[in-house]
Amino acid sequence: MRLATPRVNLSESLTSVPGLQVQNRQNYAQDLQISIRGFGSRSAFGVRGIRLYVDGIPATMPDGQGQISNIDINSIQDVEVLRGPFSALYGNASGGVINVTTETGRQPPTLEASSYYGSYGSWRYGLKATGAMGDGTQPGDVDYTVSTTRFTTHGYRDHSGARKNLANAKLGVRLDDCQ
Repeated sequence: MRLATPRVNLSESLTSVPGLQVQNRQNYAQDLQISIRGFGSRSAFGVRGIRLYVDGIPATMPDGQGQISNIDINSIQDVEVLRGPFSALYGNASGGVINVTTETGRQPPTLEASSYYGSYGSWRYGLKATGAMGDGTQPGDVDYTVSTTRFTTHGYRDHSGARKNLANAKLGVRLDDCQ
């Protein structure tokens, strides 16, 4: 993902991935439709046939549907797109896998604020706090990342305004030396 680039959701960063197509990017009434090499393209809404993971935790519902617009982009560290069948590693993933890793807090503690303003009253602002107690090598060391984002727009047409609030919290605790 390109830092310091205004983004509303993860789709702005995924459009440059070969073989991946994102639809409904500016239709805030519906979720994004993502297809990888044709898988998921027949889905009326959401993401089907493609597994979503955030920090190794499945973000795909048991029926195979996932909502990528619910991932807070303010705290993303890395996005990995695996094209093709990965059922052996990730379960029902005939089309591919989108694996999102969020930031892990480190010392010293930081507090970041961001704000982007665009056409038609579009405005996104967020706040993120990261930090750690300890250096991550000893049992009992703790790291944290807390992020919140708000997006509002009046929209291009009448009655096309939208508002979205997202929050993400990640807490890590080192339990012992065997991790």
